[in-house]
Amino acid sequence: MNRQGLFFLLGVVFIIGVLHLMGQFLYLYWQLPMYDRVVHFLGGFFTGSAVYLFLRPWWQTHSAVSLMISTLVLSLVVGILWEVFEAKTGVTIMTDIGYIIDTREDIILDIVGSLVAWLFVPKQFPYPHESKS
Repeated sequence: MNRQGLFFLLGVVFIIGVLHLMGQFLYLYWQLPMYDRVVHFLGGFFTGSAVYLFLRPWWQTHSAVSLMISTLVLSLVVGILWEVFEAKTGVTIMTDIGYIIDTREDIILDIVGSLVAWLFVPKQFPYPHESKS
């Protein structure tokens, strides 16, 4: 991964971190229903971007489809682990009426963010043998 890609990932993580802290301390997760969705989308975007930027050089012999599937699977795993973390730390309560719907939406947004990253990152950060289109 080149330096630009690393700074890009650090910037995305910084934005997610700031939004998460603001959401916690200003109760934005509870006051604004869309807030959680934005953060989950960005989390998926980060995961998809990181997987692509870190693993792309080693997957030169594989098809774009296998890279996309791997990116989506890893983003799904990270999204599920995050949901388990939220449940274990008491951020979400599994007996709440909307828990299943919220969890499903969160995981879908993780995947959508990952897909957007998969479409965006290769165009912004091509490898030396790829052209920027």
